[in-house]
Amino acid sequence: MLKLEVIKYQDRELLRDTSFETMTSDDWEKMISESTERSHNHRYFEVFKAIDGNTVVGYVSLYAHSPHIISCGPEIKPQYRRQGYAYQAESLALKISKSLGYTVAVAYIRESNSASIRLHEKLGFEQDGTFANEHNNKMRLYIKAL
Repeated sequence: MLKLEVIKYQDRELLRDTSFETMTSDDWEKMISESTERSHNHRYFEVFKAIDGNTVVGYVSLYAHSPHIISCGPEIKPQYRRQGYAYQAESLALKISKSLGYTVAVAYIRESNSASIRLHEKLGFEQDGTFANEHNNKMRLYIKAL
């Protein structure tokens, strides 16, 4: 059964094969510090590692957009994808969000990311529009009441 644990500085090696692998030591340290303080740009922020048994299969981050709106970003290591871990990790993160008082979850997903679109639709998110981001990528906005 999957569980989430707050990420710590010494977890960097456990998160190889994720976007954390490319972070500089300074960026990693800043992210861990912000997660420990539960604040980024004066908003709630926290990062959890997703663990199945003794194996770290990925991570999930939470970031508040307002006192009521939160986004949740799972990333599962490639070798553990398509096994339900992203669904489990995001479900747990959304429960944490609800327990913290957030009432709406949002997700910004590239239109080319069909796996993430399927995941969010399976979790009950509804598409609320499309837009182009600052890199001119076509994006979808998904929302979900908690």
